[in-house]
Amino acid sequence: MSNSAVTNPDREHSQAPNADPLERSLKELADIKFALDQSTIVAITDQRGIINYVNDQFCRISKYSREELLGQDHRIINSGYHPREFIRDLWSTIAAGHVWKGEIRNRAKDDSIYWVDTTIVPFLNSEGKPYQYVAVRHDITQRKLAEEQVLKQAAELQRAAQLSFVGELAAGLAHEIKNPLAGIQGGVDILIRRRDKNDPEREALEGMRHEVERIDGTVRALLDRARLRSVSVRASSLADIVGRAVNLARAQLTNAATGGRSVKIEFEPPAYPITIPIDPAQIEDAVLNLIINAIEAADGDCRVKIRVARSRNDHAEEFEDEAIVEVSDNGRGISEEDLARIFNPFFTTRETGTGLGLPAVRRIARVHGGRVEVSSSPGKGSTFTIRLPLNPQQ
Repeated sequence: MSNSAVTNPDREHSQAPNADPLERSLKELADIKFALDQSTIVAITDQRGIINYVNDQFCRISKYSREELLGQDHRIINSGYHPREFIRDLWSTIAAGHVWKGEIRNRAKDDSIYWVDTTIVPFLNSEGKPYQYVAVRHDITQRKLAEEQVLKQAAELQRAAQLSFVGELAAGLAHEIKNPLAGIQGGVDILIRRRDKNDPEREALEGMRHEVERIDGTVRALLDRARLRSVSVRASSLADIVGRAVNLARAQLTNAATGGRSVKIEFEPPAYPITIPIDPAQIEDAVLNLIINAIEAADGDCRVKIRVARSRNDHAEEFEDEAIVEVSDNGRGISEEDLARIFNPFFTTRETGTGLGLPAVRRIARVHGGRVEVSSSPGKGSTFTIRLPLNPQQ
């Protein structure tokens, strides 16, 4: 860092000791303003909130020119992050002549997000009413990003602990439930064989056997999704693997009642072959899981589209070389509140769901060096995207 002082052009005025007091006061104010402009983000508005002054730092962080900002209000940089109550409290505080302090998330002209620690000071007239507001801000974006990363890591640790517990629980269930179930099923089979086909008790026994098989299937699914499986990686055609998952999903539709709904599954393979090192069985399971979820998300006629492609419209350097598997549906969609929880073990919105499918999909993506993304809104369907590196780090 240079030791040379920043030069303020206004300091070229005379600093003679016999300068009159007014000149010295104006000079001191100019120096203070210059110092503030070097380190803080400053804006001044009138009592209506219309911007009539911004300094260079405000223009730098907001990426708007001074001409674009003057005459506007702060909605020009509103990110939509804060609830109305937050904004209402801010305005009621400063309108009453009190200083407001807080952290605000804003959106720059290029749609990038930045955080500022803000102090808004009302200037009052002789009647005690604000006639202008001076907002002094400091950029805290890096601190907020670090805090967000810490929270994300803590959430991941919690999920890992939950999945570890689920694995232990599933192993215990497999031992404590499956063995007695096998004995019950064997006894029921013996009783069925002893009944004539027209015996009314036979129907009840067959219903009992069906329920035993259903419980056994649930336990198997729980164990399969909860346990950690070793990864057997080999160079594989992603389109072929996803195609197998699509065919399996279609076969399940032909063998299961759809409640009279029309279910259409579309598959769009990549324009060019994509061969990457993956575990075919695990990727197939993950895609099949997403397709089944998509089918179950629709109340009426269902349309599910599966697309395999190379990544595009992603400018982040660390995610340049990717293959994507995209599963979209026209179902109920997911609320913003539920979006934050769908990857938590045991969280489900379906009566018959285990809440272990999506955590398993995310785990499979991560052991391959990838990730799972979701976009959704209520009533408009959902899109789940598995992103896998084309050239994973060894």
